[in-house]
Amino acid sequence: MFNIFKKKIKEKKLEELMISDKDYKELKEMYDWQRKVEFNKELLRQNIELFFKFQGPNNFFMTDLGPEKVSQERMYEDMWDMMNEKGYDDPPGDWVPLDPSLRISADVGKSPFDFFKYIRRKKAMDVFDKYQN
Repeated sequence: MFNIFKKKIKEKKLEELMISDKDYKELKEMYDWQRKVEFNKELLRQNIELFFKFQGPNNFFMTDLGPEKVSQERMYEDMWDMMNEKGYDDPPGDWVPLDPSLRISADVGKSPFDFFKYIRRKKAMDVFDKYQN
């Protein structure tokens, strides 16, 4: 019984953090851009997590000083700094930002986004496009 109250309190707090419908309509372009940037940050983090998962303990990279062990956070920061806005992916309709302050009313009730499925689908489409051209 108490879990129901905790859940309602949690949902209410999330709704307070979310972008209101009124604000979203007034500043749609700004919020859509912020959400697009956030999606690409989350996508990059997931790609790096996959890389480290398959790389295992051998996460050494060559630098000017020789081989160096690199953390996921450092790799993320370095790669994000190199990202070009023109290469950003548009967030799919079923994506829900991890940051509640970037959520909109359309995100309520959606399941967590499956980045690994998205990454596999995107890679498959890239291969398909490569052979189409």
